[in-house]
Amino acid sequence: MKRRAFTLLETMVVLAMLALLAGMVLVNLPWFRSAGGPRALAEELAGKLEQLRGRARAGQTTTAMAWLPNAGGLARSCLLLEGRQRANPRQTFAWDRQYPDLSGFAGALQGLPSQSDPPQAIDAWAGPYQNLPLLAFRPDGQAVGLNLPRVEGSYRLVIGDGLQAGAQLTAVHRGVQIQIPASGVPRIEPVTLGTLDHPLQAPPPTAPPSSPPTQPLQLTEVLLTPPQNPDALGADQARVEPEAYLHLTVHARGSDYEPLTCTWTVSGGARSSVEACQMLWNGTAFESTWEWQAPPDSTVDQTYLLSCQVRNRRGDLATALVNANVQVRIIRHGSVLFSSDRDGPIDLYKVNEDGSRLRRLTWDADGEQRPKFSPDSSRIVFPKGNDLWLCNADGSQARRLTNLGSAQAAEPTWNALGTQIAYVEHGSGGDRIMRINADEDNLDPTELLGGYAAGQLGFVDWAPDNSRLLLDINNSGATDLYEFILASHSLNILRSVHTNNENHAHFSPDGSRIVYVHRNGAKKEVWTSTFSVAVPNGPASISSGSKEVYDTEWNSDPAWGPDGARIVFGSRRPSETAADERLWQITTGSSAPPRKLSLKNLHDWDPTWGR
Repeated sequence: MKRRAFTLLETMVVLAMLALLAGMVLVNLPWFRSAGGPRALAEELAGKLEQLRGRARAGQTTTAMAWLPNAGGLARSCLLLEGRQRANPRQTFAWDRQYPDLSGFAGALQGLPSQSDPPQAIDAWAGPYQNLPLLAFRPDGQAVGLNLPRVEGSYRLVIGDGLQAGAQLTAVHRGVQIQIPASGVPRIEPVTLGTLDHPLQAPPPTAPPSSPPTQPLQLTEVLLTPPQNPDALGADQARVEPEAYLHLTVHARGSDYEPLTCTWTVSGGARSSVEACQMLWNGTAFESTWEWQAPPDSTVDQTYLLSCQVRNRRGDLATALVNANVQVRIIRHGSVLFSSDRDGPIDLYKVNEDGSRLRRLTWDADGEQRPKFSPDSSRIVFPKGNDLWLCNADGSQARRLTNLGSAQAAEPTWNALGTQIAYVEHGSGGDRIMRINADEDNLDPTELLGGYAAGQLGFVDWAPDNSRLLLDINNSGATDLYEFILASHSLNILRSVHTNNENHAHFSPDGSRIVYVHRNGAKKEVWTSTFSVAVPNGPASISSGSKEVYDTEWNSDPAWGPDGARIVFGSRRPSETAADERLWQITTGSSAPPRKLSLKNLHDWDPTWGR
């Protein structure tokens, strides 16, 4: 009997069914579905990429994920970047602890045709990060790659267990790849076998080279991030805040390329712990990274000892060429809150008093200015639009406090208990000072002082003893300092004669001094005076004052630090423009020059200092 051959259509149907069955089997393999496997990490990275795309669209800004490869081209962490004009690092995502066996490769599988993007304007935005594999999202949500090959219209990131660096050797034992199209949702596909495109330079940790170096087993370096102040601390000392992270990198070498393990022991407080990290070859040495988080219940000046040991797989202990013990002291940084248009619209930012840990707190185009910390620094009040708003110290849970319609709120200030807020209201009927409760919806604020023409009332500050308000009033272009005593509702000028040149006064934490702006011809200088009250709720007197800041043309918005010894202020130096205004810090009565908190050309102002 003559046999009938399969038709082309039947052959295609059978092949399609086989492909479908193979895909179902693959997706159900344990490693592909494992909660701690390549798929889980790929889903986490894909989720972060989608968050970055959404943030770029919502904030009309540029966001990016930059991978941090070692010398072999394999990444175990990435940076999340954001900024309208330049890339600012917002977060580091390291997966070496949660996924210790997984690495990432920002490239494509060999054999697939790939192309690189042409030079983009994103290069200038990326700045110091432009040499990293980087995927950026523009304000329209479009993805743009730097140092990333594009395969069939999508960027690729391979996540795998068993990625090994070597000349066209790197095989994927098990893994997945994330495909990121220019405008679509990232897709995750399995990778069962293949060799990574682009030869890698570093020899593999598990495959010794033809001539292994004959070096003793040694621990050669311990690095701390963020870098500690070398003037105040030794290389083996660190200071961190409760819940803050200390990133520790250890380098070692050995007699061959066998795997090494770095073990950290933490002692101090009520508990001890041990953390082991696999060391990976980075092309010149074995390296491990570890992030230690200071316990949230740590108290100021509490100390912890972090001790490091490196061993090979036989258990031999490496000789430490450096001090492998890191002494950590818990500190509490004060924070400086300020307004800035460094990323486009005016938003609120916060930075540690030493200039570290810059954080952006608001992300809209409503022009948040004149922020003020609550007395315990847990909340922030600020004008936004025409109203006052309140949020947590990290910018979360913002809510509106007032509903002023066409009137406008300005210059908010807290009472010492953190229960009430006074502010200046600019309305069609003129200026007045109002008071509201901080924890209520204030539909009917209380008037404290009124009857002033538009633009007469300026800055307001509430005394630490709650007895009075410090304010400046403009009379026909001449501005003087006044006090408004709350018990008697009396208004007193603080100079016996009009000075016509002082404003923006701020009480020291104990109320014994004030800092203010004093106009000297074309210059605006920072001055301080003593503030004395002879009788409770009686009138105050102030000293003639002393100049704290010299050799500047324009100073503004001085505010005291929590210690009552330091002052932060906005300033532009001689020959600079308004766009150059930045933040500076001084110690009162000191001959030391001001210390810079922010950089030129960023335009930062309205600082206030919290605990």
